[in-house]
Amino acid sequence: MYPCPRCHQDLVQKVSSQGIAWQCPACEGQAMGFGVLRKTIGPQPMTQLLGQTFNESDRNGCACPVCSRSMTEILLNVGEHSLTLDVCQPCAFVWFDAAEYEALPAKSPDPHVLGQIDFSKLTPDAREKLAMIQVREIAEKAREDDPIPDEGWKAAPAILGMPVELDAPPMIRFPWATYGLSLIIAAVSLAAFTNLDQIIYRYGLIPDELWRDSGATLLTSFFLHLGLLHLVGNLYFLLVFGRSVENDLGPGLWLGLIFLATLTGDFLHVFGNLHSDAPCVGASGGISGILAYYALRFPKMRLATIFYYRWIQFPAWAAFIVWVGFQLLGAFKQHYGLSHVASLAHLGGCIPGILFYLIWGRPNASLQTDTSSNLLQVKVK
Repeated sequence: MYPCPRCHQDLVQKVSSQGIAWQCPACEGQAMGFGVLRKTIGPQPMTQLLGQTFNESDRNGCACPVCSRSMTEILLNVGEHSLTLDVCQPCAFVWFDAAEYEALPAKSPDPHVLGQIDFSKLTPDAREKLAMIQVREIAEKAREDDPIPDEGWKAAPAILGMPVELDAPPMIRFPWATYGLSLIIAAVSLAAFTNLDQIIYRYGLIPDELWRDSGATLLTSFFLHLGLLHLVGNLYFLLVFGRSVENDLGPGLWLGLIFLATLTGDFLHVFGNLHSDAPCVGASGGISGILAYYALRFPKMRLATIFYYRWIQFPAWAAFIVWVGFQLLGAFKQHYGLSHVASLAHLGGCIPGILFYLIWGRPNASLQTDTSSNLLQVKVK
């Protein structure tokens, strides 16, 4: 999370109809981008602020929460009063000390912003930078209306019905825990494919033998997968959504979340299948905790997929509700032996995700038929 430039506390995210801002819970200062500020205060104050920002100034302000470079102090006249704001031109970010944001004027109904700037008073370099902002705004508006992602590779998972991110929270740390755990899962699962039947029955979670090997299979089953598609699907969700969650929680809490989600998912699966002797394998119980936290923490993040040859977009909260609905249906079918997917493990994994969000995330504070192939008796999660 971004650090407060005044007291160095982690800023917390505030989501409003205007967009996303970041506030310090200690000193009550807050930061926001030019686009959000423009929607908040309207054209006239923003015109003045942009006009001063793009002219030379040697007044250094506080450190930018995003890039840590010194921001520029800009004097903004507000009626009979004036405010000295800290502005980072490269990041298009503005910092408000406590009570400064509240002193800004109400938004004007005038629709045009940049067109009201007196270009004759700007330097050629300032005009060029201002034109770049206009281009960026047009591109952002186009992205909001167009569900097709910029990255061509995202069409591959979307064709398979998987959600892809159209936007994501800004990354402030390298997600080494997400990448590291994904690499370990891939390595262990691929190695197990050489003798999959025996390895799954040796290290998979069997409800009727819960405390086999002192309960170690509660964790060893997390690293095993029934096949390549099972592995790739779980790794996709872990990598796509795990990065943003780790970026928000940090690696320590992230690992704690996926560990507890794995155990909770395992126990709920065992509770619903007390006398089953079919091994259950897969990482999706733990990944479900990641998905629950992501949907609650970033409910308005835009996702998209391909449905009947057309791109459709939807917010993260809607995708999560649909996903939970499918898991409830799957749990019902699993109870009556109509499904081989451990949906109860998925629902159980959501519980720590919800708890982690309430504590750390809020802005305020498997086949089962008897055949000759052993793999046909394996539950997948």
